[in-house]
Amino acid sequence: MFPFKGNNLNIYDVASFEADAIIIIDKPSDIISEKLLKQPGIAANKKKVSVIKYSDDETPDYLDIADKMELILNKIPD
Repeated sequence: MFPFKGNNLNIYDVASFEADAIIIIDKPSDIISEKLLKQPGIAANKKKVSVIKYSDDETPDYLDIADKMELILNKIPD
């Protein structure tokens, strides 16, 4: 089931199999989605992944981020 090799497990990889949704928030100074999508577990669960990007590191629009998160979370079946 898990596409892992070796003795080390990455918490994000393990959790990705049990998560209903994986929300990654990228900021201009750190595009973490590129790194996380290379993780075997997250790549195997790519259908669950949503990436939210915001445009300003110093003053992110938290209302916009929350609205995008709400849209993603509302798609999760009960």
